[in-house]
Amino acid sequence: TQKGEGGLGPSPPTILLEYKLEAIVPWDRLSDFVRGVVMPLRQAGAEITLRIQLNARSQDGIKQEILEHKVRETLRQIGAKIVREETVERPQRDEGKSTTLSFPAG
Repeated sequence: TQKGEGGLGPSPPTILLEYKLEAIVPWDRLSDFVRGVVMPLRQAGAEITLRIQLNARSQDGIKQEILEHKVRETLRQIGAKIVREETVERPQRDEGKSTTLSFPAG
């Protein structure tokens, strides 16, 4: 056991009022992150706010319908607030077309 001030017994445990974390978590370990990080903090009475940054890239391309009918619909259903969204379109095979960036109001 550790001695407190003046050697009069054990030190009281450190109590944290806030904990902030920024980490890169492999997508296939996200459930482990929730189970091992989020849930213990919730069980300790913490209010949790998650800010998620997702980067999705595909050489074959991501169809707009996947974004609209799956991704955005799920975000709407779970009440997520989109802070920022960015898309990069594949250049058209026609001559003179270039990549377009889109920054919808969020």
